[in-house]
Amino acid sequence: MRTSRFAQVAVALVLVVGAGIAWVFGGDGGDPSRPRTDQVQGDPRRPATPKPNPPLVQPGGTVLLDTADTFRNVEKAQVLAPRDLEVLEPHVSKVTLLVTDNTGVTTGIWLFELKSGQEPAAALDAVTGLYTDSGFETLSVNPIVQAVTPPTGTTTYRAHYLSRHGLIRVEAYGPDPEATRVAFTDLLKSQLDNTPQLS
Repeated sequence: MRTSRFAQVAVALVLVVGAGIAWVFGGDGGDPSRPRTDQVQGDPRRPATPKPNPPLVQPGGTVLLDTADTFRNVEKAQVLAPRDLEVLEPHVSKVTLLVTDNTGVTTGIWLFELKSGQEPAAALDAVTGLYTDSGFETLSVNPIVQAVTPPTGTTTYRAHYLSRHGLIRVEAYGPDPEATRVAFTDLLKSQLDNTPQLS
């Protein structure tokens, strides 16, 4: 009876020790060729790398258009005026746009990504020259802000500047001149703070 009791204790010790070894080596029987599955990946003391801001801010109001596509598809969708298409086509490969209705004022931000090998300044000169020829008054040159403020009808403000992402347009238009000016000024400031112009 004493021998049997000793045997039972010995077997129990073997089982406990075996379980401990299995736990230490990750349950793989101590095979050093198999990786531990409970190891922490990376250094938990290091903060995660923050994601960069998108190049365009979100205008306030109800979204009317929100798209990013090739210039050719944007041309087919007819979301740009024919003369815009004409002057931008030689320079632009892709268009990203956000247009909203902000309490009666339409606000929009556009990113025109340039074709490889295109001179950014040429694209900027082409589009701002278009609006000068169309009767827009130049209000500032850094960035280039142009406006049409008729006594009646639609007041329109547009700014164009070059960023590291491409040519950016900020615009606002509506029937109320002051509301349009304020909406444009606020949106342009937010956009420049988010994505500065090239120096």
